[in-house]
Amino acid sequence: MLIQLRSWLDFHVQRGMLQPESSPGQYDQLVQSLWMTLVFLPAFSAMRGQRTNERSYKQAVWEHLRPYFTEEGVSEFETLVLPMLA
Repeated sequence: MLIQLRSWLDFHVQRGMLQPESSPGQYDQLVQSLWMTLVFLPAFSAMRGQRTNERSYKQAVWEHLRPYFTEEGVSEFETLVLPMLA
């Protein structure tokens, strides 16, 4: 799964939706954080007595990526993804 996530990031950097890494290994660390969120968020929420629904789960994942969007990435996110999170 880590390889798929990294490939996804690289693809969107090439498309101009995400900024290039500002330091070597930055996106490797991001991939690890994304993976931990994807795998452990439901259990973490349950331990805190909270329920995770599909919307909050997706929102948590996207919040990891938002700081890395280019202007084009922000536009695409607002057009295609945000309506699904509303």
